[in-house]
Amino acid sequence: MDISELNHTVSVLNRAPVFELTGPESVDVESKITIEATGVADNDTISPEGQDVIISWPGISCDEGLI
Repeated sequence: MDISELNHTVSVLNRAPVFELTGPESVDVESKITIEATGVADNDTISPEGQDVIISWPGISCDEGLI
């Protein structure tokens, strides 16, 4: 009986995306604000250009959408 054996070591990296959020440090109660996400990158994902990271705030009412 012939036996063939092959061993491999695999490292799976599933790092969280990185980004910076900027916005005002303080705001009046119930006033509108804009928060910007910049420097967005996800080194572990291969996606079409411009679709690397999706950021959302579910359950929040936003005039511009949740993404």
